[in-house]
Amino acid sequence: MERAIGDLGQQIRQPSNPYANLCQIALRRAQTNALKSICPELDDTADIPLLLYSHDNGDGYIFLVPRQKRPTPLEGAERDMIQAEFQMSILRKWGRLRLPNGQIARSVFSEGRRMAPNTRVTRNLKLSLDGKVEFGEAQFYFQLVDPNNDDKFIPYALVSVYGPPEADMLEQSSRTLWACSHTGSEGFRSIPVSSIVSVISMQPLPRRPGDPENLWFVVEKPGLDDTELTGYVDPLL
Repeated sequence: MERAIGDLGQQIRQPSNPYANLCQIALRRAQTNALKSICPELDDTADIPLLLYSHDNGDGYIFLVPRQKRPTPLEGAERDMIQAEFQMSILRKWGRLRLPNGQIARSVFSEGRRMAPNTRVTRNLKLSLDGKVEFGEAQFYFQLVDPNNDDKFIPYALVSVYGPPEADMLEQSSRTLWACSHTGSEGFRSIPVSSIVSVISMQPLPRRPGDPENLWFVVEKPGLDDTELTGYVDPLL
């Protein structure tokens, strides 16, 4: 939201009446994006140029570097999970995924390589699984050949799904505090990237006497739905 306001503020050209000018700029931007949403053919900027080595999976899902140069054998719990579900243990990992809403989802594979101090973690995801809302930490992204079409790839993500929310906290907070535990490799699950709704933040919940240990609470990006009206997307770099 702050970025959208800053972007709109740069277009103010009437210092004598800036707020009225800002309202008109925002209204015009919203009207323009509404028309583009209704009639996509009006949007001549819809095709975002892909970065080198990126891969467009269709429907707005784009794999971005870092990626492994070649398929590599998996190890440990990752290998066990993929082997059990897909009967294979060698694949190429991708580190980032651009979502249809413009957000860039990262992963343990990309952020674990070079984590500088105070780096913003963007590998936690809001998921839609079996008709329910879940939250998970992306380990990496990968592609598998469509069994019905050798020329087509199906994009997946390996995620560690967080545990169920603490029922008492959820009820006492009127369903606003979703506090859950990090399950690690025990919660590994492979999902189609189309199950990813958005990027969220998971923050450690300050522990009070009697509270369970290892609880994290969900923080969703405010105003995310409004970014479709402003046209803002995260930079691919």
